[in-house]
Amino acid sequence: MTKAQRIEEYIKDCFEVFHLNYKEYYYYEFDEGNPEEILWADDKGKISISVVEHASEVLGISVENILACNDDARRKWLRKYPFFWCMPGYEYSYEKSFYAPGFENLRLIERIFDSDLHEQYPVRFDYDDVVKRMIEKLKLQDRVEPGSFHEGASIQQLQITTENFCSFDRIEEMTISFIEMIKTATRLFLKALREELCADEVEEYNLLVSVLGLRDRYYTRGYLYYNQLLKVKEFYCDLNEETFSSVIVFKRALNFKPWRYSEFICNKDLVQDYLNVMPQAKAIMREYAMQVSRFRCVFIWSDAKPITFSPEEEKMLSDFNEVIGEEDIPVEQRAKERSFVNIDKTSEELNGEEKTAEMIIGYCRPVKLGGLAVRMPQPDNDPLAMIKHINTLLGKVEHNNYIERIIARSNSSGGASDE
Repeated sequence: MTKAQRIEEYIKDCFEVFHLNYKEYYYYEFDEGNPEEILWADDKGKISISVVEHASEVLGISVENILACNDDARRKWLRKYPFFWCMPGYEYSYEKSFYAPGFENLRLIERIFDSDLHEQYPVRFDYDDVVKRMIEKLKLQDRVEPGSFHEGASIQQLQITTENFCSFDRIEEMTISFIEMIKTATRLFLKALREELCADEVEEYNLLVSVLGLRDRYYTRGYLYYNQLLKVKEFYCDLNEETFSSVIVFKRALNFKPWRYSEFICNKDLVQDYLNVMPQAKAIMREYAMQVSRFRCVFIWSDAKPITFSPEEEKMLSDFNEVIGEEDIPVEQRAKERSFVNIDKTSEELNGEEKTAEMIIGYCRPVKLGGLAVRMPQPDNDPLAMIKHINTLLGKVEHNNYIERIIARSNSSGGASDE
């Protein structure tokens, strides 16, 4: 393995360890519809320093440590934030909740023999029985809502989804670590508006920006990494801990879903601490509790009609197509209407999970009815505010993707890049 290959492998390992989306940063559609991974080295096998510098910013690891493939540089973040090394167990516990006994043995065999036994996984639910109950419900529903059941038609493209609660003995530790990450990212952001951060703080801030997706509420193009924050810090100079969340959001933070785990739900104080930093999760938690109690069935009847809209909406759609230079899609070529139906789980399928769901619903009630208090962000919804943010950050806060950055820099300089 060449030095360039070792460095590339080290960077990819870091993306995996920190659970970051590598493709977001290093894939690009050179041909439309065909995203390709960028090349890290030239024809002579020399690593591109500019790509390494970009990776350094994203990962919160210095260029020198990346070039040296220094494991200690990434281990320090694993030691500080257990969130990262808890992630495999967190994901596995959730996956396991959809399968019956015997699943873990098959997974062990897969690891030992490097095989794929996915087709043999024993599923937890009898989906054939769910389909039977769905058809029975549609027939009953058809008596009061004619057209619910299509006699003689077949059901196509059926998708059945549900959610479960599961158990993970480190979810409390993981959630505490997550809360600390949110608080640290907020503190370092506000500190950077007032004074220069030291090298260690810059690295920590940048890593948390990547992991949490810290960006301006109205400017979706790129995250506010340290060097880019410095370019626009005067724009945010009035922010403080109280107003921070009205302007800054953590785009990736809701990817972490501790409410799936019973140990989290049973710790009311921890739930409150979590909602203090992620108040928008309250409504999502309640919806999740509802999803646990049922199967969501989505399908298309074989004789379903194509999707159509009101005359006014059809006119608006046609006008929009004309503006963007697209042809109207004839009705006969449009996708067919989908049907939706919810099937309640049986007591056996719930397996006691209804009690956990009741706890979540209790937390999510209004405060006067015993629910947990949250302080929701108060964003400025004035369209002029959105335009102001976009105009201020455009050209200063760069795209997350490496190639997009190179193209933008080339266009702004009026010449081609040598990358």
